[in-house]
Parts: sequence; C-alpha cells; structure tokens
Amino acid sequence: MIINFRVREISRAFPVLARILAEYLKLLTTQVGETAMAAAAFNDVAAWILLALAVALAGNGNGGEHKRSLISIWVVVSGVAFVAFMLIVIRPAMKWIARRCSPEHDMVDEAYICLTMAGVMVSGLMTDPIAIHSISGAFGFGLTIPEGEFAEALMERMEDFVSACAGKIIGTFLVAMMLMIPA
Repeated sequence: MIINFRVREISRAFPVLARILAEYLKLLTTQVGETAMAAAAFNDVAAWILLALAVALAGNGNGGEHKRSLISIWVVVSGVAFVAFMLIVIRPAMKWIARRCSPEHDMVDEAYICLTMAGVMVSGLMTDPIAIHSISGAFGFGLTIPEGEFAEALMERMEDFVSACAGKIIGTFLVAMMLMIPA
C-alpha cells in the first residue's frame, strides 16, 4: 500500500512542472524547459509502470503468491505487447494518415479525425483489461500522431470538442444543483 501511495505521488510531477514552466517561469519553449519536460514525461511513464505493477502485485488477496506473480508477469508482457503494437502498426498508419492530410492534398478529411478519436478511445479500452490505466493507452496513441498539419487540425478539433462538452456538462450540473435534483 505504501508503494502505491509513493508511486501516485511521483506521477503528479508532469502537469505541475508544465504549469510552472509555462505560466510562472515562461521557460516551456526553451531548451531547459524542453529538457525538463522530457525528463518529467519519462518519470511519469516510469511511475505509471510502477503503479501498474504495484496494483498487480497487491492483487485481491485470493490465490496466494503464485497468482500475484502471474498477474504481474501478465501486466508487463501485455504492456510491452501494447507498446510494440503501437510502434509497429499504429505509428506507420498515423504517418500515412498525416501524409494524406498534408498541404499538397489541401484538406483534412473529417473521417481521419473521427478515426483518430476512435483510435484514442480504443487504445484506452485496450489497456484497461491488462491492468494499465486507460489514460496510458490514450496517451500512447497520442504519441503515435506525427507533428504537422494533421496534428494541428486535430488539436483544433479537440479544443472545440472539449469546450463544447465541458460547457454542456457544467451547464447541466449547475441546473441540477439549482433545482436540487437528487443524484
């Protein structure tokens, strides 16, 4: 249990560091900021792996030591297989999609954006059964998207989607609170 708390504590470094470097120090786009963010990202990946192992090793108390060791081996092997799948299959597919949406083609097809969003969700769903948090799967898929015009169009669409959904969720919540609707 102590390992679980320590790993969760160190996994909070990345967003905190990003905010400090961006808002307070204005160093996010400098060489020092990029190096610090790369180190923090590596630290977060290691923390998520340790957290997955801690959860697998803790188990549910049934089955003894042998079952816990098999679960931890399952988590490691499945996690490595997921990363290999992302690098060998998904990354080239995303590069192909980015080339199809390049400036020469003069358009970013909505189907590719929807396919990418679906890929993010499916990646999250793939990592959940292997005892790795679903956010890690979505993050892994996001790392396969190459930089360029397609990535910029995707970020623009995501900003629209998030702002629209957040507004609707907050509005619904506020109306429910004002009308004292039970949960």
